Formats: sequence, C-alpha cells, structure tokens
Amino acid sequence: MKPVASIAIVVVLSLGTLAQGQAPPSAEDAVTARKGGTLAALAKTVDDALRRELARDKPDEAVVVRLAGLRSFAARLAIGNPSAADAQTLDWLVRHPTLGPLLLTALSPRDNPARVLAVLTALRTKFGQAVEQFPELAVATCVVWDSPSRADQTPDQATAAACEVFAHLTRNRRNLRIDPQTLPWPVLVYLVDSHVTPAERRWALDTYRLPPQPGQAYFQVRYDMDGFYSGQWRGGDRQSYTLPNIQRLGGVCKDQAYFAAETCRAYGIPATVCAGQSGAGEGFHAWVGLLGVARGRARWDFQTARYPEHGFWSGTVIDPQTGQTLTDGEVAMSAEWCAVAPAKRLASLALARSLDLVEPGRRVAVCKAALEASPGNQEAWAALVDECSKPQTPPETVQQVAGVIRRFAVGRYDDFAFKSFMTLIGAQKPEEQPAALDQVSRLFPDRPDLLAELALRKGDALRDASRPVDALRLYEGVLETALHYGPLALEAMARVDGMLRPAGKTRELIEHYRVAWTHMTVPEASGYVATTPWYIMGDRYARALEEAGDAAGAQDVRRQIEARDRSKPQQRGGGGGR
Repeated sequence: MKPVASIAIVVVLSLGTLAQGQAPPSAEDAVTARKGGTLAALAKTVDDALRRELARDKPDEAVVVRLAGLRSFAARLAIGNPSAADAQTLDWLVRHPTLGPLLLTALSPRDNPARVLAVLTALRTKFGQAVEQFPELAVATCVVWDSPSRADQTPDQATAAACEVFAHLTRNRRNLRIDPQTLPWPVLVYLVDSHVTPAERRWALDTYRLPPQPGQAYFQVRYDMDGFYSGQWRGGDRQSYTLPNIQRLGGVCKDQAYFAAETCRAYGIPATVCAGQSGAGEGFHAWVGLLGVARGRARWDFQTARYPEHGFWSGTVIDPQTGQTLTDGEVAMSAEWCAVAPAKRLASLALARSLDLVEPGRRVAVCKAALEASPGNQEAWAALVDECSKPQTPPETVQQVAGVIRRFAVGRYDDFAFKSFMTLIGAQKPEEQPAALDQVSRLFPDRPDLLAELALRKGDALRDASRPVDALRLYEGVLETALHYGPLALEAMARVDGMLRPAGKTRELIEHYRVAWTHMTVPEASGYVATTPWYIMGDRYARALEEAGDAAGAQDVRRQIEARDRSKPQQRGGGGGR
C-alpha cells in the first residue's frame, strides 16, 4: 500500500466565490475569529456556505471537506479558554493542509475536544516533525487517548500513555510487521489502543518472537485449568499482570486474548479483543481480531486467534474512539478504508458529518455520495438506512439500497447486513414483516445465531399484528431447536416469559423453564459458570418458582447451579471459559 505520508492531502478552494457571491471562509478567518471571540458568527457563516454547497446536485468534495473542517473547528474544537500552548496548536492545526482536515473530520460527537487538543499539543511538543510525518497515526492517538483508559488513570497519565504508544510505533517503525504510515486512522485506532507499559512493548519486540501467523500468539499462552476452575489468575496478587508473566504462568481465554492483542500491537499490527458466547453455550469467551495485509489488500482475521468450536459466533468489541459496542463483523468493515485514497476518505467523512445541514429530500443522495467515496463508512451507511426507514422515502429507493447492501455486505459483513435489514424491515407494517423476514433468512444459511434472531423477530411481528398464538408457537419452536445454542435459548425463553407471565399462565411458564433448563448442556464446574446460559436459565427458573410460591423447588434449582460455581461472589460476571 502507498504510504499515506507521501500523498499530499491538500484541500484547496478555487479562487472564485461560492454561491451568492460570498467568498469562502478560510483558515485565517478561523484564527481571527478564535482570537477575537467571534467563533459563533464564523460557525453560522460556515454552516450557511456548507448548506448551499450540499444543496448542489454534485457538491465539490474539496469545498465540503474544507467547510466541514472549519465547522468542526468553530463549533467544537476551538471553544473554551485554551492554554497558550493549546491556542498555538489550534492555530497551527487549522492552517495545516494535512493534519487539519484529518483531525477535524475525525472528531466525533463522543470525543472530548479539550482533551483531543491536549494530546495533540503533547505530541507536537515531544515529537515535533514526526507528528507531520505520521499524520494518520497522530489523529488516531488523539481521538483514542482523549479519555483515560482506566478508572484510576488521570488525564495527564492518559496523555503520557498516548505519547509512549506514539513513540514506540514511530521509533521502531522498521521492526514492525505493518508500517503505521500505510494505514488510515479509522484502522490505526485499534493499534494505538494499547494498555501495556513501554517495558512490556520492548519485551514483546525484543524478547518475544511473534509467530509468522500472528494469531497463534493466542495459543502460546498455556491454558490454565486451575484458573478456569477457581476464576482467579494464577499470579494472583503476588505477580504483576504483565505480558512476560502471562506467557510464563498461563491463563484463561481472556488472558490469552489480552496477550495476543498486546503483543501484536507491539509489532505494529492493529488488534482488538472480542467477547461473546460460544455457540455451544459454555459461557463467555474472548478471542482476537487482527488486521492482515496481503498483496496490498487489508483484511481483518477473527478466526486464527480463536478456538475452532467458537468459530461462527459473533462477538462484541469496544470502539477505541467512542467507547460504543460494535460487533466483530462491523470492525471488519473498517478494512475498507485502507483501499480508498486519502482525499476520498476525507470527502466521505465530511459528507456524513454534514448531513444535519442537508434538506430531507437530498439526504439519500448525499449518503450515496459519501459511500461512493468510501464504501466502508459505516456512519454513512447507518444514515442511509435510517433515511430509507422513513415513510417519505420512495419504495423503489428502499429496494435499491437493500440490493446494494446485499451485494456489498452479505457473505463478507453479515452482521452489518443483518442490522441494516432489520432497520428496514422494522419500518414496515407488522403484517408485512413476516414475509420480509423470511426473505432475509435465506441470505444467512451458515449463521444459526442470525437465523434464530430472525425467527424471534418474526414472532415479534406476529405478536404485534395481534397473532399471539402464532407468535408463542414460533417462540416455542426456536426454544426447542436452540437448547444446544445456549444464548439463543435465553433469548427465546425471554420471549415466552414475556407472553405467559402477563397472561397469568404461571404453571405453563414454569413447565417451559423446567423443560428448557433440564435439556440444556450442563457446563463444567468452574469459577466462570455464572456466565453460562445454563446457570442464567436456572437462576430465572428459580425466581419463577419463588414467585409461584414453590420455595422448595427454587431452593433445589439454586443448589444445583451454585454447586458448580467455584468463584468468589465478587468475581461473578467475568469471562474466561474455554
């Protein structure tokens, strides 16, 4: 891949004028407004100019990027009373032809502008020209480390940690598996999201030998069955929880995942820890997603650093920038940014971030323009799907968008496709939804989790269409077939409970709990058994018995589930089963 640093991201407006004869606001206008306290007026001028540009049949992408950046600067980043150093950084940033557009379009509503600025000031102070040599890496560092990574970490400590990560990746560039200059910031956020010490990164790079297939690092941590049974890491309070100690002492899957992700990051490989249920319902598990680059093509690998029996199940990931929960399938889509030219990435983000200024009738067109510029822009996809779920959107447009999602995502990004189809179907009338859900179910033959969710949603549609008998029958059918897929059994049982309990059918409800719980796979006794669907179902069964006045029956169920729980009370809820 061509290094980002070698591509000039220069956004130049024409020497002419915008619509209605107004000259476009400039970086110097922004600096003057900040110093003169007239940012509100500048923001209004920029909004008006951007609104006019977006109203055109084919907006000028360079103009949109420039105005969207100035808008972000005036409305978010430059507000408050910055220190002298931060004020200097602000003026430098808005004038910078590369970092300015990058950071100003990267800033999300969930970022802390003051802290983003503080991190950028620290990077400039400590690394000087390297910040300009690694612009995408600098942006990723700013938007990830604008908030502390731990509850006991102060903002100053977070800034110091950000600088340590940046130093490692820039000063060891020749020894890394992937050059950070070749990756865009939406992918680099998974590289800078590292929480080990500089000494541990040095150990990983100098002493530990990362396997040729990096995901195999997951299995180089010996699985600790004693830790699985006790729910405690072998090192306890006597050994610090470091990468060398994890490799030496072993651990359960969450320790394996942490080790693999952090050693890969030390080698310059973006990585993320995934958490979720296994298909067999043995409890929560952790695995790793790693970015790989082969023949110039970047792709995420969520299978190598994972036990084979957990292969099809979707996991959750915490977005390093926003803190929101994503699926591993949604993270996989971020690799699409790597195949897009920097100027197009900027245009796509700027268009998506400016949709609130677009007239309703033009929003679908602007979303499409953003996706034409960069197909991996999930923010633009979400906005497009949302627009298509509104009543005023022509049916033919909805069908066209559904066809594009099917061609682009099904088979590659199933979780994203599923979520999109559910939004579109959710906007239909309840009586129309069952047929639509049946059509979508044909798209995911190898995903029993998605097929079960589709069946449950079909039951919801039948329930909302005043067909409770049919809905309950469908819920019961999913429950019967999902008993070997513990997470699905919990979902189905919750629906059954939601129908029988309000109807006062307590005896029937308890019988469903009894049959479901006694036919589920009984997990091995361990310190993590409380995370398993069997334990959770048993706990709900016991509560239903208590509500029915059967204290003895409830006590018997609780005795059985608690007999397999070897954890201490405060440790319940953690993940770690194999």
